[in-house]
Amino acid sequence: MKKLRGRLSLLVGGAVVVSIAAVLVYQRLSPVAQSKSEAGKSSIKLPETRPMKPSRRLLEIPVPLVSPRPIGSPDKQNWIEKRVAELDRLAWSDDPESLGKILAELRNSEPEIRAAALAATSDFGSRDAIPHLDDLSRDSKDPLEQKALDDLIDHLRLPTFLEQGPREDPE
Repeated sequence: MKKLRGRLSLLVGGAVVVSIAAVLVYQRLSPVAQSKSEAGKSSIKLPETRPMKPSRRLLEIPVPLVSPRPIGSPDKQNWIEKRVAELDRLAWSDDPESLGKILAELRNSEPEIRAAALAATSDFGSRDAIPHLDDLSRDSKDPLEQKALDDLIDHLRLPTFLEQGPREDPE
C-alpha cells in the first residue's frame, strides 16, 4: 500500500511539472505570436530572456547552448528536437556534470528547451539542483515560470522512500 502511495505521489508530481512546462511552452508559442512572427511583422512583443545576475552558485553551471541555425529554419527546429532528446538522455544519468548541463539549459532562450530542461531536472531528481532553481525563480520575471520552478523545488524536497522509513499499516 505504501509503495502505491509513494508511486502515486511521484506520478502526480511529475504530471504537475510536465503540465506546467507545457503551459510555459504554449504561452510563448501561441498561434497568434507564431503567425505574426513568421510574417515578419510582429507587433506582439514576446518576453525577452531574463537577464541573470550570476550568483556564486550559478557560476558553476555552464553556459546554455545556442542554436547555430537561423530563426524559423527547419534546421533550427531539428536542432531543438535533438537538444530536447539529449536533455532527456542526460536526465537518466547519475553524474553532476549531466545535472550541470541540464541546469544550464533552464536559461536557454528557446522555450521548448527550457521546458525540456525543467522536465529533465525533475527526472534527474537531485536536491543539488534546488539552489540553482531557487536563484532562477527569484530572477524570473515570468510568474508562470516562477511557479513551475517553485513547484519543482517543492517536488525535489519531498522525502524519498528511504527517508520515509517504515510506516505501520492501519490494519
